[in-house]
Amino acid sequence: MIKKYVITLLVPFIFVGCSYNQDNISLPILPKPQSVVKKNGELKISKNTITFGRNDFRFDIIAPLRNTFKTLLSDYYDAELININQSNIKINIKKIHDREIENILIPKKFVNSFKSDGYLLEVNDTSLIIEAPSESGAFYGLQTLKQLLIAYRDKGELPLLKIVDYPQLKFRGLMDDISRGPIPNMDYMKYQIRRLSELKYNYLTYYIENVVKTKSHPEFAPADALTIDEIRELSVYAKKYYITLIGNFQSFGHFEKILSHPEYAHLGVRGKLLNPAKEESYKFLSDIYSELIPAFDSPYFIVNCDETFDLGKGSSKALVDSLGYAEVYKMHILRLYEIVKSYNKKMVIWGDVILKYPQLLDELPKDIIIGTWDYSQDVNIKELVDPFVDNGFQTIFVPGVLNSRRLFPDYNTTLKNIDFIKDIKDKEHILGAMLSIWDDGGFAFFSNDWYGVAYASQNAWNSKNILIKEFDNLYCKNFILSNNSSFTSAIHQLNKLSMLIPTYLMNYKVLKIISIDEKASMININLTEWNQVKVITSKVDSLLEKIGRINKPGEVESLQFINDLYSTLAKEKLGLGNIIDECKQTENCSKPEKVNEVKEYVKLISGKYKDLLDKLDKLWLYENRDYYLKNVRALIQDRIENINLLPEIFARKSFKVNSYKGKYFTEWLATNPIRVSSIKDAHENLLKEIGNENTVRPQVASEFELNGYTYRWRRIDSRIESVNNIQSDFVPFVEYFYATISNDTLRNVEIILSSIARAKVWLNDKVILDDFLEENIKKAKEIKNIKLLNKKNTLMIKLFSEKPNLDFLFSIKNLRIGGRKNKYKVLK
Repeated sequence: MIKKYVITLLVPFIFVGCSYNQDNISLPILPKPQSVVKKNGELKISKNTITFGRNDFRFDIIAPLRNTFKTLLSDYYDAELININQSNIKINIKKIHDREIENILIPKKFVNSFKSDGYLLEVNDTSLIIEAPSESGAFYGLQTLKQLLIAYRDKGELPLLKIVDYPQLKFRGLMDDISRGPIPNMDYMKYQIRRLSELKYNYLTYYIENVVKTKSHPEFAPADALTIDEIRELSVYAKKYYITLIGNFQSFGHFEKILSHPEYAHLGVRGKLLNPAKEESYKFLSDIYSELIPAFDSPYFIVNCDETFDLGKGSSKALVDSLGYAEVYKMHILRLYEIVKSYNKKMVIWGDVILKYPQLLDELPKDIIIGTWDYSQDVNIKELVDPFVDNGFQTIFVPGVLNSRRLFPDYNTTLKNIDFIKDIKDKEHILGAMLSIWDDGGFAFFSNDWYGVAYASQNAWNSKNILIKEFDNLYCKNFILSNNSSFTSAIHQLNKLSMLIPTYLMNYKVLKIISIDEKASMININLTEWNQVKVITSKVDSLLEKIGRINKPGEVESLQFINDLYSTLAKEKLGLGNIIDECKQTENCSKPEKVNEVKEYVKLISGKYKDLLDKLDKLWLYENRDYYLKNVRALIQDRIENINLLPEIFARKSFKVNSYKGKYFTEWLATNPIRVSSIKDAHENLLKEIGNENTVRPQVASEFELNGYTYRWRRIDSRIESVNNIQSDFVPFVEYFYATISNDTLRNVEIILSSIARAKVWLNDKVILDDFLEENIKKAKEIKNIKLLNKKNTLMIKLFSEKPNLDFLFSIKNLRIGGRKNKYKVLK
């Protein structure tokens, strides 16, 4: 039978005059099949009876999808799926044997992929035929057939066609962070599994720090953490959908949640890293692994061990000083390796530390699997992947949906980042790709990640170039059930916010910045580009209206919620700006009629935020457990509380309004306040232990010693609009602030630093301001005709204060600048 199939399949490649249409026809399937040929004609499905006929595999292949097929046929085709053979149309599932595969037109390098997960699908005049060498391949054939039925639902019939399909990557995985934001509920986790299988993913892992309840150490888990029994249930459930659930437990850095519990604090370094100098650390991990690893039906176990910033500090310093950083890291990895190996599993670790200490490439066992990641749009595969594959390590390339600390994923960067999957498919020792989704901060609705998840599946399965427009059409047709691409157009429109100054990269901190300082009777307002936010959100509303409101949680409602949130922020900012402008013109801010107007404004905006809270609860609980919901609600509740201060502020006879324009730098990598005795001492190089002030390139959590005290670089940000507020428990003090500014063309700029503190400023290692030893200092320090180079510019500011409460402002005049963390970029 298979030879007859293959001969028919090859006809279009030989005879120009036949009735077949040739390869790569636009077929509404994601991921796109490798090869499609069409024949003239259709198979009528509408009002027919269909049955599953021959099945050379276990019944279990069909079982997970039987009810789905039954519903699809009934709802879209008025057709009936029956159990007896007296049907008009049969769906036959046949096994392909190895000796027959050589007759199928498949590139030699993908033959093994076809054997593991490939399939043939034929729609002919009378039946539907799926042929595959493996159960998983047959299952993927069924998933493709399901998508065909969805895509052609309006026509009532399927085109006659033949598909040859297989993945280009063996490992097609997804990692969902469930430890630094929401923990999905069981219903949604099972929904994730079903939908990932539809996209032909075959591996899934949940990143776990503390959200698992174990019998040996129950203390650190939150109340609604995953249980071992739930993990077993999910593992069994995933297997039915040909997805392998991989065990995952962070086992070195990022340990702060567990170490925050008194029972485990003694195992930590700086409260963030598990101490490799303590034998008890390995007893703890052995206990966790003994419960966790057997719950997963997977050949792999992920121990992570990335971003070990605090190794060599605190109680681990003596060990690292004695053996060296790389040696201690290796020692820790080898201890974990032995534990994981005892369960007959292969260990997976992140590769960032190994890239910093390449001698480890020769010293670690070659059967450790390396996950290597870079979430930018400028991935250097040669530097990121080649060191591992060239040294014989099986390697997983890890792109990401840029969701971390954002209100909505930054798809401008995400899609370009995922595209690099295409560059690794032909490399030796590449196991595959695993898309990561980090949920720290922000709202982290997984519903907003599905678009990126589908795009990664396309790249991992079939790396042939696909235009975003084509992908969007396919996505909307099959997953939004829409015949237009309004939904994906709305995503792209909303992502235009990522290149505006106040909403740069969709940073969730836009929600944390407040305008009203009650203690100071002060309103700080910056309306820069909020009108553009209003315009963009209005366009998104118009696009979503073309789909129609869907009164149930999911992708459309989650996107609508985020758009409504940005829209409300714009209404709040612009409405307050109008009120203040009227005040300035009429000078009647504290009169009763003005106070009443302010109360009406507050009622309107507060009401909108309260409506958003109600929607948030609904959307959150559709996907997640209660855990972390209160943290996300607090972002909106704090805005309501701040806005409610306005009537009281306006009722006062005097209050101050500060209006700002442009971008002010409010996110820094900064030291703790540093103790000094005088201005003379403060003028010295206080960073001498780690280098010169002008050339230091600090990293998060790096430390230095000075006069018996330890100081640490940490990220800081301001809650006050445009203003940095620094507080110290002692005076006088010095604090350093570091940032980078990416710029694509040489510019002469003017810099403004406003502060009563004495200041010294370096740009690209050169001093551009120093008033430390001047007799009279100006609060507004203008630095003119400064060259901003066409590269990543480095900025270091040193401030000396004799007051415990220090405010300062920093900006570069007349430039559009976006910023996140301590990284700024000149925008076009």
